[in-house]
Amino acid sequence: MATYEHLDLGPRPFTAKPGHVWRLAAGPGRSVTFEEAVQLAEQAAAASDMGVLSAKEMEFGWVLVLQSRQYIATRSFSDQLVGHGITIVDGRTGDLYWSGTAAPPWDAIVGFLAARPPTPPQCG
Repeated sequence: MATYEHLDLGPRPFTAKPGHVWRLAAGPGRSVTFEEAVQLAEQAAAASDMGVLSAKEMEFGWVLVLQSRQYIATRSFSDQLVGHGITIVDGRTGDLYWSGTAAPPWDAIVGFLAARPPTPPQCG
């Protein structure tokens, strides 16, 4: 199993306001594991040859930072891509969301949480 850097978002700032996130791709419609979340994110970014560099597990799923596979392999500054924001994977559905670079990470997370449908009630 691959290892990923820990994504340190720091504490949620009191000033975080909902930033816009876009739904990149629908997931399988069921809860997903971390390994599946990574696969889904990398499949969605395959055309740009990006892979997961760092990750943070949160109560709703995962926040991932993708980077060029070349940078992940070499860690050379000249191979680094800039300006692509964070990817959020909804742990309940596997749906993927992207923040772009307009919103700071915490604003994007707050925006995702505000737009996310509520958890359906459990029967039984």
